[in-house]
Amino acid sequence: MKIILVALICSTAIASQLSDKLNSNETYLGFRHSHNGSAHKALDYISKDIKAYINKGRVNLYKITNKSFDLSKTPKFVQDQFFYVSKEDLVYMPQTSKTLENNPLVINSLKKLNVESYKNYVTSLVAIGNRSKGAEASSYLISELQKLNLTPIKTDYNIVSKIEGSTNNSIVIIGHMDTVRRTVGADDNASGASGVMEMARVLADVYKATKPKESIYFVFSEDEEDGLKGAKKFVKDLKKAGTLKNVKLAINMDMIAYNKNNVVDLETSKSFKDLALDFANKAKSYTTLTPNLVLNPWGSDHVPFIDNDIPALLTIENWKTHTPCWHKSCDTLDTLNFEYAIEILKLNIAMVLDRK
Repeated sequence: MKIILVALICSTAIASQLSDKLNSNETYLGFRHSHNGSAHKALDYISKDIKAYINKGRVNLYKITNKSFDLSKTPKFVQDQFFYVSKEDLVYMPQTSKTLENNPLVINSLKKLNVESYKNYVTSLVAIGNRSKGAEASSYLISELQKLNLTPIKTDYNIVSKIEGSTNNSIVIIGHMDTVRRTVGADDNASGASGVMEMARVLADVYKATKPKESIYFVFSEDEEDGLKGAKKFVKDLKKAGTLKNVKLAINMDMIAYNKNNVVDLETSKSFKDLALDFANKAKSYTTLTPNLVLNPWGSDHVPFIDNDIPALLTIENWKTHTPCWHKSCDTLDTLNFEYAIEILKLNIAMVLDRK
């Protein structure tokens, strides 16, 4: 998972603790991260105006100490790395519905998910080794898509396939296939890329004799770990073709196979809070997962969609208890919880098949 933007809601408990620490008379900045040095450059540029205040994993806040400081008057590279934070950003805790859903199409389709099939996809990607350069992973994924009678297209940074729908509208299911250097990236992100493939397998079977109402894109992105290049390129290509506006939902899977507490983080922006609530209701209706809403998006392939006002959400293992092997050489197969990943796939298939 690419470190770009620090999310400000890791759990209800942490959000409450942070809210209690914030002084309404002070001004705070959240901090974006990147691997290319821009973050450190920006931090150095305004270091005299800020003071480190809270650093709890994904929560990283600075207090503005210079009362005349104005972020809008700083250079663009600074504005790209920092953003204003209010107390309200940390305390938004929406409630989900108590009514459980019961859609027969969803229930029957979820039975098609197979833990061994998913595990085989993950194992094959991990066996490739480091995927910071994705040629071998691309060849494998293209071959697997062709076995499903789907037509993959290799573009710059992406492999894209599609189940054609009966309308112009579409859904995007995306996960990055690359890794950081010196890791085999079992959880980050063979787990998510394999989730895209397993969903493709199930949905291709569901729609083998009929068309879905909305086209379904399956996107395996490259260079997520180096600036979300694949997702940005895919969004750019759709915008250029005039079809980005037709995307009604983008689902991103990144790090979905570690947790043992069965909590799933549902990460989107506050403008799409109703979407997050819909995911939460689906989680309660069709899975054993406990949903945790995170309404400050950062650092993965859902962000370029949100930046273009496209409803998008990241399903990711609960960050409070995420793998300790994130971006480390110990991110290997033996650390994964495949049954947990299948529950997340149930959630995402339910969202594709039964949306509000």
